[in-house]
Amino acid sequence: MRRWSHVLVWLVIAVFAAGCPKKGNQDYHAGEKALEVHDYDAAVDYYLKALQAEPNNAAYRIKLNQARFEAGQLHIHQGLKLRDKGDLQGAVSEFQRASVLDPSSIIADQELKKTLDLIAEHARTAQEQEQQPVIENGQPTLATQPPELNRYPAPQSI
Repeated sequence: MRRWSHVLVWLVIAVFAAGCPKKGNQDYHAGEKALEVHDYDAAVDYYLKALQAEPNNAAYRIKLNQARFEAGQLHIHQGLKLRDKGDLQGAVSEFQRASVLDPSSIIADQELKKTLDLIAEHARTAQEQEQQPVIENGQPTLATQPPELNRYPAPQSI
């Protein structure tokens, strides 16, 4: 009888130990569900939490890298769409998000640089257009301010 009580105690302990879900395991399964519905940003967050709970779990690390890649690609694609529509600031935001999610993405960095160059070019052309005189009816407009006089004396001849 005593022997059966020891076996029963160990059996109860084993059932409780096996039945207790680990926090990393819950986050891992939540990440899997997020991947199924293509919510890659949420999947990255869940896999990061799972990896923090179990830092030596290779499966968690692999899934995290996969989710980071997918999230980065999604944000690059959205950034390209926004840039094509002319929303350069929105595109910059998407490319920066892609770069943060997937630091190994060279494409995100390249597209970010290209978009920032476009913004700088637009600013330059807008500034140049402001400096050019406006022409109305084929005639240049009159100056809006009086001319500036040179205040230095003229050089004297020797």
